[in-house]
Amino acid sequence: MSDTGTGQDPTGPSGPARPAPGGPPRWVLWAALVALLTVNGAASLSSLPTVVGVVFGLLALGVGALLVRDHLRRRNRVWT
Repeated sequence: MSDTGTGQDPTGPSGPARPAPGGPPRWVLWAALVALLTVNGAASLSSLPTVVGVVFGLLALGVGALLVRDHLRRRNRVWT
């Protein structure tokens, strides 16, 4: 049993916290982030127009923001 300083089990009585509803699974976000970063790097090194690299970079930033949101939601569900 983990101690969080409050004397309560962070997993709660029903086991580990489940992901918050309303978002894609975490593995999908990680796969999308890796794919977008790869395409962004390839677009930046190739002779494609700059706007292509910028679009994929912005999409990667968006997916990264979703991963941060998912992390914060999971952390808040475990510790509250």
